[in-house]
Parts: sequence; C-alpha cells; structure tokens
Amino acid sequence: MPQARFNHIALSLPPGSLTEHRADIEKFYGGVLGANVFDYGGVGNYLIISFDEGFPSQSLVLNEAEDYMQAPGFDHVGLEFETYEEVDTLIAACKEFKKGDDRIEIDEFPDGKDDGYEFRACYVKYLLPMRLDIQALRWEPGRQPKQWRYGL
Repeated sequence: MPQARFNHIALSLPPGSLTEHRADIEKFYGGVLGANVFDYGGVGNYLIISFDEGFPSQSLVLNEAEDYMQAPGFDHVGLEFETYEEVDTLIAACKEFKKGDDRIEIDEFPDGKDDGYEFRACYVKYLLPMRLDIQALRWEPGRQPKQWRYGL
C-alpha cells in the first residue's frame, strides 16, 4: 500500500490579514522559528511558511477568506525538533519576542512521558488561527517510528 506524509496545511485568515501582518509573520515565523516565508506566486494572495527546503513540503499555506478558520481550543500543528536544547532555545526566543509583541501566546508544559518516549514541548500561537506545538522527543530503544526519507 502506498504511504503518505503531510505535505502542507492550509489556513484561512480574515481578509486583510496577510497585508496588515505580513512583516510580523515574516519576523516571527522566519526570524524566530527559522522557517522560509514567501509568496505563492501567481495564485492569488497566498503566503507560505515552510519548515523544509521549500514549498510544498511541510508548509503552512496562508490565504485570506471571508469564511476564515477559527481554532480557539486545542487545535495545533506539531513541529518536531531534534533535541530538547533546540526546544529550550526556541522557547527562550519566543519569550524574548513577547517582550516586544504581546500578541504571542506561549503555553509551556512540564516534560512528559508517553508509551515509548519522553517529550519536551510548548504551544505557541501568533497571528494564525492554530497553535504550533514545538517539541522534541526522546525514544526508548527500539521504539523509534519509521522515518520518511526521500531517495537521491
């Protein structure tokens, strides 16, 4: 059976959001989180936030719509980092960012343990309708999940 992986998630924002908040989106998602932020050329008013080498892989696709997304609860997109130290660095950078822009929401959690792994995580929400779950996992020997790899 063919295997799939997530390619992108599209989020609709209120009309005017991409124009009004573009610089702030670039500053946070590009500057603090290290994503590539760029226009999706030739197809209307779209902005891409890519956590990979480029679109379309592992991206948030932002567009504007009258009927825009609202996710006030637990809805989130998980971003996995390699080490706890990377997560700590990002949490510190988000806290520093908050000193100049209180629109960011940061929810920290104590380290946790689940079936076969431990994790460090926090939720961050900034100008998008969904939170990002910034996390790193430490797997018990033999419990690591199968990893997606492109062939060369």
